[in-house]
Amino acid sequence: MDTAIEKFRLGNQNTGTTSPKDEPQQSRQRGAFIRGPINLAWLQKAAALPGSSTLHLALSLTFQAGLQRSKDDIRLTKKLLSVFNLKKRTAYDALNRLEAAGLVSVKRPPGQCRIVNITDNA
Repeated sequence: MDTAIEKFRLGNQNTGTTSPKDEPQQSRQRGAFIRGPINLAWLQKAAALPGSSTLHLALSLTFQAGLQRSKDDIRLTKKLLSVFNLKKRTAYDALNRLEAAGLVSVKRPPGQCRIVNITDNA
């Protein structure tokens, strides 16, 4: 039964048009990531300092700066240190090295977390 009406019938025929459901979805970034841009000279200077924990701390500070969208007043919490598997004492030693190199400035309020500002001195 090939009538003029048959060509207008909806069915499983491929009409050459795609619906939004048929188009592949754009993949979104899943999971945590370090937001850029990251100052490469700053990161290279941190990587050149002694101890691998110094680079781990630099990356954790960069990670937190991306989360809060600011390089100022980054609180050095246990949760942040645990993201990069850093122990508190090790992190404090690494923080002292970053501060001595001029990569960060640190506020040390009594009885509270260290508050770190990432500087642009690289």
